[in-house]
Amino acid sequence: MGIIVLSKNYASSSFCLQELFTILACIKDKGRCVWPVFYEVDPSDVRKLKRSYGEAMVEHEKGSSSNIVLLQKWKNALHQVANLSGFHFKKGDDYEHVFIGKIVERVSREIMPVTLPVPDYIVGFKYQKQIVTSLLNVGSDDRFHMVGIHGIGGIGKTTLALEVYNLIVRQFEVESSSQLGTKGC
Repeated sequence: MGIIVLSKNYASSSFCLQELFTILACIKDKGRCVWPVFYEVDPSDVRKLKRSYGEAMVEHEKGSSSNIVLLQKWKNALHQVANLSGFHFKKGDDYEHVFIGKIVERVSREIMPVTLPVPDYIVGFKYQKQIVTSLLNVGSDDRFHMVGIHGIGGIGKTTLALEVYNLIVRQFEVESSSQLGTKGC
């Protein structure tokens, strides 16, 4: 995932433009997503190289007229990123911290939580998963719920706990798992 913050002075930096080109190339190859953040910049100015973006490209053309291919790559990258769906911040619309919070929330929803490995050959756990999940009563209130799973060794207690964890992990902002044993107690 890539987040590119495009500000008024972004295009004046050859380093930023080269990084943008590189990010978009990597994203294209690996199939990941990019979200542009238009910080006090109109996406159409980026797309059409107007205002500060047009002025910056003119300055780059003056400075390196011999490298027309590189300049075209940068222009294409700017056009490509301006066509992506992203976030747009204008002063007066919202407080910056609220705007940043919205970005963090969206990124958090997109990033897959880490699931714990479970054997592929699990048979007969559907009913047990339903029971444990209903006992946890996830999402019904803000209270703490805990379920203990006990029994003789080898019947699948840990596997059941891992299955339920993987099933409900996306519903929490923070997740953790611990395994308690009887050895050493």
